[in-house]
Amino acid sequence: MKSIGIDILAIVVFLTAMFIASCGKPPAAAPTTRPAAPTVALVGGLEESQLTNRSPSVHDVASAAGVQIVNFGTPNGYLADVGGYFAKNSTGPLIGIAHSMGCKTVCDTGVAWRKLILIDPAGTDPMTVPAGVDCLVIRCDTPTPFITPSKVFGTFREIHVPPSHNAAPHDWPTLTIIENEIKAAIAPPVEAQ
Repeated sequence: MKSIGIDILAIVVFLTAMFIASCGKPPAAAPTTRPAAPTVALVGGLEESQLTNRSPSVHDVASAAGVQIVNFGTPNGYLADVGGYFAKNSTGPLIGIAHSMGCKTVCDTGVAWRKLILIDPAGTDPMTVPAGVDCLVIRCDTPTPFITPSKVFGTFREIHVPPSHNAAPHDWPTLTIIENEIKAAIAPPVEAQ
């Protein structure tokens, strides 16, 4: 009889221990991290930046889209060390918007762009869009004295707008195009059903 009592006691102790163990705190859930907000880099051309110096501007459109903005604009934004900046400053997905001579700068940075928007690329040096980057080239149809359109190589979409070189970054058709491109770049991916 004693042996049965000890066996029952051992079973009760074992079951009690199992019950207590099962009532402990559940394992901590893995911390959730929010993806970093996209960052728009604005890179102007020679002298005063046409991306930020007037209103409405590309800066205004990007701000309204709720993205972070890094302005390499005025003066002579095309001389900025855009690649060096992003190598030192971790950000979310990157969208590069450049005007005139700043277009070559963004193409040559080595930055992993999600999207590039090149507004009337200018200068005597050709540029190549980095492989695998969604790129839109906006060309101005109105000739501008002393502005040499750049040759652009690589894979990109090209559209034409009526305003001149320095007016395009302030013109509503151009700004609407840019706004739609930014929204498309920051939209969450749609899952196939």
